[in-house]
Amino acid sequence: MTIILEEVKISGHPGPIEIFKVTPNSWKVFKCFSRSTPKANFHADIKSLQTADQSKAKNLFTVLGQKCESGKPLHEMYDKKKLHSALEFSYENRRGEHVTDNVWRIRQENLRLYFIYLHDKRIVLLHLWYKRVDNLSESEEKHLGDLAEAILLQVEAENEKRK
Repeated sequence: MTIILEEVKISGHPGPIEIFKVTPNSWKVFKCFSRSTPKANFHADIKSLQTADQSKAKNLFTVLGQKCESGKPLHEMYDKKKLHSALEFSYENRRGEHVTDNVWRIRQENLRLYFIYLHDKRIVLLHLWYKRVDNLSESEEKHLGDLAEAILLQVEAENEKRK
């Protein structure tokens, strides 16, 4: 199973395009796509929103891009109600070690943006969902945990190949 990670450099649909200013110190933002299990299609998440919510999503991404520019930890840039852990999950890494990690959530009104941190100042956007409640269903938790684990294992394998 291959998960495609694509760097996000602009925000703009719908509306004018805004370019993220990316410096060597900035957080790099990636979206993920996977046709196999666990499935992910960030563009489909956005397209499934109502038009008004698509505009709110554009604002959410624009603000995220601005906050990533400085390279400061994101928890210093958002208050705890807007950015917090949504799910703690555990898995076995490629060396057989038990690892516990988190899926994080940025909350803006009824939009919930879920992401994980990678070790090299990258974040990977997992899903954007319209939710009226903060609690995830069991199936949503499983999906996010499985997707996060698959990405982390894939990145670990890619890093091993580069050595």
